[in-house]
Amino acid sequence: MYLWVIAPLIALVAFILYEFKHESANVIVRRAKGTDEPLRVCIIGGSGAGKSTLASQLAAALRLEHIELDAIHWQPGWIRPTNEEFHKNIEEAISKSEERIKNNEFNGWVADGNHKQAKEIFWTKCTTVVWLDYSWTVITLRLAVRTVLNLIFKRPMCNGNYESFKNVILNPDAPLYWVKAVQEHNRREFPRAFEKLENMTIYRLRTPQDCETWIKSFTKR
Repeated sequence: MYLWVIAPLIALVAFILYEFKHESANVIVRRAKGTDEPLRVCIIGGSGAGKSTLASQLAAALRLEHIELDAIHWQPGWIRPTNEEFHKNIEEAISKSEERIKNNEFNGWVADGNHKQAKEIFWTKCTTVVWLDYSWTVITLRLAVRTVLNLIFKRPMCNGNYESFKNVILNPDAPLYWVKAVQEHNRREFPRAFEKLENMTIYRLRTPQDCETWIKSFTKR
């Protein structure tokens, strides 16, 4: 029982020490030409990087509608929709958000998620991509702490789903076991995909410090 309390504390201390000594990096990959269009932001990165947290911050600061892809992808009971249903649900979410923007309910939208099928749709419609490309150490620590806290305090995930020991520890496909592989894939594939995107601003944030500095300046717009 003590392990459940001590483990996240150790991880948190290691995380803080790592954060303080890690240096920042250049954050802008490409800046788009000036546009008066409403903001349409896509936040990408590995599981546990903090995509949803950043999306919530942007939504609150800039009056954007938050489109959470996990909530579209994972139905109650951790049921996955078919690819056709997923595409349809994404298109509907975007369409409803665009209608709300026209009605001046929001200034734009921000979507977070790393689903391959979703990127094919969102990347053709967004004005800004934010890539949380943190080191595997940072992501692993964040994901481990989040997982332990979710299990201990039974914090609800999307659509009333809960993480369990079975699906996050015993499941070989759990995100915790694939941090390094996903990071390597993203660093290989994302730059190639960016080359095909026109007139879009792309931010590659390499550390949490980069993210904190970036959000302060970005939300002053």
